[in-house]
Amino acid sequence: MGVPPPPAGPGVAPPFAAPPSDKNKRSLWIGLGVGGLVMVLCCIGSVVGIGVVYAGAMETTKRQAAALVTEYLKRVQGEDYGAARALFCKELQAEVSTSRLATRYRDRPFTSFRVGTASVAAEISVTATLVTDGGDITEKYYFATAENPTADATLSICDIE
Repeated sequence: MGVPPPPAGPGVAPPFAAPPSDKNKRSLWIGLGVGGLVMVLCCIGSVVGIGVVYAGAMETTKRQAAALVTEYLKRVQGEDYGAARALFCKELQAEVSTSRLATRYRDRPFTSFRVGTASVAAEISVTATLVTDGGDITEKYYFATAENPTADATLSICDIE
């Protein structure tokens, strides 16, 4: 049996009108192309944005590590060994007492120092050149870490070579 035809008369329309069709598909393809281009630009922008944030975080970490080593060496040079030891991580503080730290630097004091740039790879390392009163030059490597890796984590020295 089929669907009965609509009744005859004025103002009567079939139950479902046929949708209008555009015989030219050009506007459809233009819309899809613009939408695809916008999507690609958003993806590229996201990748670039993540890269910029990552690079900024690395530069901030490098500056913080160099500032940490500079502060440590200033405290040692001023013979404030307790304050210098406070910049160590918990593990290194447990290994090195204030008197041991004082003995280490009193036996071979330095008159000046120069802190190099930090390197961030598997660990954060900072090179410093120490110059003694006799003109001897020693290069030391300081390794830093964030004990509580959060957004506002502060660095501490965890090893010195």
